[in-house]
This record gives sequence, structure tokens and C-alpha cells, in this order.
Amino acid sequence: MKKPQTTATGKIGAGRADGISVSDATLRQFIGYHMKRAFNVVQSDLAHTLKPFDLRMLTYTAWF
Repeated sequence: MKKPQTTATGKIGAGRADGISVSDATLRQFIGYHMKRAFNVVQSDLAHTLKPFDLRMLTYTAWF
């Protein structure tokens, strides 16, 4: 999976057509943010790996 483009200042989305620059600097202090980003990479890779077999990751719900 490709990483988002960042500038030297660490801002994601620099050079957007609308001129808005977005930074995730505030979020980077939270471990949950890093965990979610890591999960997104794993999930994307898993989906890509399973696609030739016509399989996908399932979401389980517990019924009590």
C-alpha cells in the first residue's frame, strides 16, 4: 500500500487542487491513531491477497 504523500513539514495532501493543506500532526501523539493506520495497511493487503480466491475478510458479530 502506498503511503500518503507528505511534505517536509509532514503535512498530508500538500498540493491539492483546492489549496487546502491537512496535517495529522495532532493525531500522531495517540497510539490508537498509529494502530488504526497499521490495521488499514494489513486490511488492504489481506483484501488484495484474498481477491484472486474471491474471498474477503469477514466481520463477525456476536449474538447472545
